[in-house]
Amino acid sequence: GKILRYLPTSASYLVQLDSGSQSPVAVKQDNILQQVKITIRGIQSQPHLNGRAAIVCSHDRERNRYIVKFTRLSSIGTGCNREISIQPCNMHIPEGTTVRLEGLTRHSQWNGKWGKVVRLDDDGRYEVRISRLYSVRVKMENVRL
Repeated sequence: GKILRYLPTSASYLVQLDSGSQSPVAVKQDNILQQVKITIRGIQSQPHLNGRAAIVCSHDRERNRYIVKFTRLSSIGTGCNREISIQPCNMHIPEGTTVRLEGLTRHSQWNGKWGKVVRLDDDGRYEVRISRLYSVRVKMENVRL
């Protein structure tokens, strides 16, 4: 679907669904998954996928894995739209992407907060700007799309 606008009174977004529904629906931010272009990294079982771009299609909350789709696979395998399931630590989320912080123990006050990725540091932590005053450095597994 396509987000039409934010509805501050209900803390939700007005979304026009692709399914042909005539009326837009209000959807809470927790129920929206951005279809972000990410870069695959650190997969040991299929190292030829590392460095490849893919689009995030869905999230399996029970397994804590993202389903990503490759758009060009000529040198990877057959098919043009191959999907794989990956762990959050195997994705490089681009700068400017909105993410939610989860699973923090030392700074649990930030759990559930949304922010924008500023960068991925050399030590594998994302810097996430939560507001104009605050940014935090978190492990990859503490960031959700």
